Amino acid sequence: MKICLKKYINSIVLLLLIISLTACQNIISGNKSLLDNQFIDAAGNVLTVKENANELTVASAYGVAVPFFTALKISDRVKAANVKQKFWEEADTNFKGIESTGKGQFDLEKLAKINPSCVIHRANDKKTLDELKKIGIETLCIRVESYDDVINTLSMMGKYFGAENEATNKIDYLTSKFNRINELVRNIPDDKRKTAIVFGGTLGRVAGSDMLQAFMVKEAGGIYKVSESKNNSWINIGVERIFEYNPDYIFITGSSSLDYEIDELYSDSVWSGIDAIKNKKVFYVPSKLDSWDMPGLSCAIGTMYMLHKMYPELISKEELIKEVNEYYMIMFDKTFDLDYLGCDLE
Repeated sequence: MKICLKKYINSIVLLLLIISLTACQNIISGNKSLLDNQFIDAAGNVLTVKENANELTVASAYGVAVPFFTALKISDRVKAANVKQKFWEEADTNFKGIESTGKGQFDLEKLAKINPSCVIHRANDKKTLDELKKIGIETLCIRVESYDDVINTLSMMGKYFGAENEATNKIDYLTSKFNRINELVRNIPDDKRKTAIVFGGTLGRVAGSDMLQAFMVKEAGGIYKVSESKNNSWINIGVERIFEYNPDYIFITGSSSLDYEIDELYSDSVWSGIDAIKNKKVFYVPSKLDSWDMPGLSCAIGTMYMLHKMYPELISKEELIKEVNEYYMIMFDKTFDLDYLGCDLE
């Protein structure tokens, strides 16, 4: 009797294990159970991968999406996009003369006429997302304010548009580059690490501690001085706070227009007490045409650029140029003259 009872209990345990393993074939996120052909986007929406995924067309008014279209080799399927910089039209001819449905906000009437299979939009714009739902166009929402966001966006878009191989290749590229960077900086003693801040478009505006730019500084072996954060946003901390931080290096974003120049900082006595300015260690993040601190594959060479500036003995100018050329070959199957890019590596 005891033996039979033991066998019965073992059978129950085995059955429960089988049920558990079967359930694990689906991905559980919150209260949403996903099938193998489904995933959750950055706004929490469940999307299903279509059988004709490699034929789907797309539109976006979110300029940050453009580099991802090129990276995944789906720019030929883009029916409308906010191409913020002319460089992208010249570098990827699929964007040349392409329609626009707005900048950040959609012209919904025009979008309905274009009628793409899917719209890429930022996850935190609920109003627009509700309006898109009303006109019956599926939306894939992305958030791209951190390195993990970049990886997740490549993965999601690759899956949705049938470009998983390209997504895997690009994720492998980023992983390999940051692995190399980690190897280069891992032996820097803590007391020899440089401190840095990334400035935004206006003086006193800086990248928060949770932003991609802060991640880049830290990956490049630096100590990011700003402790404040605000939901992956640029924040105004003011000049006085920057003086308190007194960074060794200041990097100025290339991802937005500026209302100041480096020479103004060097010549203004108000700023002369900051070590980075006193020692002329203030640099624009390249480049004027293709911002290396924007979300996407370019953050790898942007990080290498910061590494080169802070620790030139670890990565030379020649090595950096080689990495830059490799990046452009991977993205566009061609390289660009540094002068054309507006990239000064001196």
